Amino acid sequence: MLRDYYREVLSIYGYGKGRPFISEVIDVLDEKWDSKYLFIVEAPTGYGKSTITATLALKTYKEDGKLIIALPLRTLLEDQFNKLRKIVDDERVIGKRYMHEHDSPYLIKPITVTTVDTLAMTMFGIAPEDLSKVARRWDDWTGTITGSMGHYLFSWSSVALSDIILDEAHLLTDTTKSLTYLATLIEYMIKNDQKTVLMSATLSKTLKGAISKNLLKYKNKIEWIEFGEKDGEFISERMEKRYEIKLESLNQANKFAKILSWIEEGKENNLNRALVIFNTVADAIEFYKQVEDDNKLLLHSRFSTKEKEEKHKILNSLRNQERYIIVGTQTIEAGIDISSDLLITEVAPASSLIQRFGRFLRYYGEKDGTAYIWYEEPMVKKQNEDKYKVYDASLCASTLEYIEHNVGRINMHIPHGEVGYKKLIDTVYESCDITVDRNKVDDMLLTFVNLGDISHAVELMFKEEGSFIRESISIPVQVDAQQEEPIPIDHSLFNRLLRQNKVAGFICHDGKKVEEIASDIKEKLNDTHFLLKFMFRRNVKAFIIEGMYDRELGLLSDGIWQ
Repeated sequence: MLRDYYREVLSIYGYGKGRPFISEVIDVLDEKWDSKYLFIVEAPTGYGKSTITATLALKTYKEDGKLIIALPLRTLLEDQFNKLRKIVDDERVIGKRYMHEHDSPYLIKPITVTTVDTLAMTMFGIAPEDLSKVARRWDDWTGTITGSMGHYLFSWSSVALSDIILDEAHLLTDTTKSLTYLATLIEYMIKNDQKTVLMSATLSKTLKGAISKNLLKYKNKIEWIEFGEKDGEFISERMEKRYEIKLESLNQANKFAKILSWIEEGKENNLNRALVIFNTVADAIEFYKQVEDDNKLLLHSRFSTKEKEEKHKILNSLRNQERYIIVGTQTIEAGIDISSDLLITEVAPASSLIQRFGRFLRYYGEKDGTAYIWYEEPMVKKQNEDKYKVYDASLCASTLEYIEHNVGRINMHIPHGEVGYKKLIDTVYESCDITVDRNKVDDMLLTFVNLGDISHAVELMFKEEGSFIRESISIPVQVDAQQEEPIPIDHSLFNRLLRQNKVAGFICHDGKKVEEIASDIKEKLNDTHFLLKFMFRRNVKAFIIEGMYDRELGLLSDGIWQ
């Protein structure tokens, strides 16, 4: 039956035929859906994993089921949602829930596309719809809630009665915190007799081992479906792609000029579709401003939802053009369906780098191109640094070292074989100290023991500093009270604004008036626990910061250009 749904999806999308490995995945899901509970699917970037999601969405629609499709990044959500609307064009059935999109409150619609963050909060009974109301009644001293506990049973049920698809799952395996939540989610789903499908192009042997070890007692309920070398035509086509990977050491003074020269050199060689990816918003914005080209586009996380939708439309129109320059950050790494013949990327951990190469010579028949991987040597090779820009410094250094020793002997488009990127992934992450915190998994699962109280979940939320997944929470900010919607920034960047005295006040959810923040309170806002309580108890919609919002460049302030 599932194969029939798959054929219908291919027809709707206008695909002549399906991929052999996707067909195999569909058959395995169909055969083992009743006996297995966790399906882990590994397939190369650009292979069409989204058709698996669409097939299961169609199954849910036709068979009156319930499905939550969770993505680690908000930037992936709109594209996924728009694709699924072609399959299920019924707004009563399909919806989305994230940040300022409330189309499916409590993830209640039969098919809901959401972020992993929203899924986590709803799963633990503190859905975004209830969070502020519940958290402001939390008493640190007694560890109880003195007031409304929201609709936590409704939230629990909404997730517990759903199957879940988690795409780009590798983005949840880069820290112990996120991997621990993933392990908790999987165990929770198995205990509730529901199905989970994880999909990724870049799961390392080490991370797969960590997942297997933690779920050892459920090993008979897990199905690993790995690409291997099961599509000879795809592998041959990928092997025919002819491109050189050039490693370049740059510095703060010359990097933008050098990158511009590579773009000009590319044009001379008829490489006119450039994708330039930086590790920080600051560099992306500054470089974009120096690009003198009418056909250019900037993509990063600090745009409003409205601007993101507009940029997505522009991105769709660029697919059919022969010349463009797209500048961005890690928002481009996954789920963005665009290709390039000139890739210029800053070094990043191996899994992120593979995803970026998934936007290079992506489509069938694209054979010729050039790729640059650049780095700022004083920063990436400092032994005492924890971070290279926003990434783990040791992972960046290990990635760089492997590529330096294997230039010309690695294909970033196929996982297996002598030149496959799996060796890169496994080598970089083999000494990675990322594990599942079993004690924390057990603590999280205790949330569901007491059906009469949600206090444990709220306590956990504060203990985890506002996120069960992220190392740092996002803080909503605006440049004035009239701005249509807040823009999330990292807590560390918010602290920088505090130090620079650029936080002018805040506005509440139910008003437009800017409230002042007393100086003694402002000094305490760098503490995450205090900040969370302040936001909940004062009903903060957003903090007002000094800066400006530009529709082309995004949120601008000297303090947050990093």
